[in-house]
Amino acid sequence: MKYKTFTDAVEILDSFRIPVNKKERADRIAGKSAKELYPYYGATGQAGVIDGYLIDGEYVLLGEDGAPFLDAYATKAYLINGKAWINNHVHILKSKTNNKFLCYYLNYFNYKGYVSGTTRLKLTQADMKRIPIPDFSSEEQERIVEYIEELFSELDAGVKTLKKIKQQLAVYRQAVLSEIFLKEVKRFPYTEYALKDIVEKDDGLRRGPFGGSIKKQCFVPAGYKVYEQGNAINDSVEYGHYFISEEKYQEMKGFQVKPFDLLVSCSGTLGRITELPWNAPKGIINQALLRIRINRDIVESEYFIQYFRAGFFQKKIVEKSQGSAMQNLVSIKEFKEIKLAIPQKKYQKHITELVSEKLSCCDSIEKTVDEALQQSAAMGQSILKQAFEGGL
Repeated sequence: MKYKTFTDAVEILDSFRIPVNKKERADRIAGKSAKELYPYYGATGQAGVIDGYLIDGEYVLLGEDGAPFLDAYATKAYLINGKAWINNHVHILKSKTNNKFLCYYLNYFNYKGYVSGTTRLKLTQADMKRIPIPDFSSEEQERIVEYIEELFSELDAGVKTLKKIKQQLAVYRQAVLSEIFLKEVKRFPYTEYALKDIVEKDDGLRRGPFGGSIKKQCFVPAGYKVYEQGNAINDSVEYGHYFISEEKYQEMKGFQVKPFDLLVSCSGTLGRITELPWNAPKGIINQALLRIRINRDIVESEYFIQYFRAGFFQKKIVEKSQGSAMQNLVSIKEFKEIKLAIPQKKYQKHITELVSEKLSCCDSIEKTVDEALQQSAAMGQSILKQAFEGGL
């Protein structure tokens, strides 16, 4: 295969970029109608809106820093069309022949040896210019794009179906949990506790630090983990890649976590919960998390988590929130007053076993769906490989 140099095939328009911080954007869009606002783009996609634009037309945006360059299945470049504002975390590119071809190729390209950094990879303009671009005619590029889009259309339809199944499973889970905890629990002697009465008295409920307690300059390549909302949303201790030093960790003592703490998302995606395992890395919670330490003499963690995930209880959490575009818990004080029906511990085990039995089929289906979604990502890369290497 013959190649062109990057600058022979692509216009680089990075001079049009102007970063605007979140607070300034918020001030600028305050009181403006949707018609007065334009997309504001960053390394991995739209990062908000703003009351102005810098470019107008079709462009390929390729991450400069913060993009998942070394993840073969992730998106590093994306296509935009229309009026937009671009920040300095993404390169602005325009193909001299076919923007779609360029975008697909940049998502196929292996960036190993082209990016630098550890926790936050960076593709400098100088390194980007070293990327070779296939020297195909306009007709060949159009044919490759048509081939990719035909197969991607079929793949996208399958992925859409799989995601719909996951959504239906989530609804089913909440319905099962609500049915059991609203009816089954009442078959046994139970007590209605306010949340404040089943947590450890001294530090049972703690919201992550607000304001400038954890700034970007606090992060280090390795150290104590900063637990994020994604840990609760994904029910995973591995999620996240931010760390702080020993000194900062000691400074943030009130927000430290320990094994078997429960973490709850409390901003945006509300009410997701996860339990830290016995070997959870030492660290602190950020501002989007609520840390709960339950009194295990009253309630088992499995019972509490299942109850917490039930649809009727999730509804209570939303009722205790504020905001339209981004919901937040109103206050810990109000949250503490939410009531839970808790039977004696010997009956809690029966109820959690019943839940597990009811949801076992759901778990099996969800596992199959997740595996299929992972395979679809690999199939997408295979399509690009065939398009650029298969001699179409």
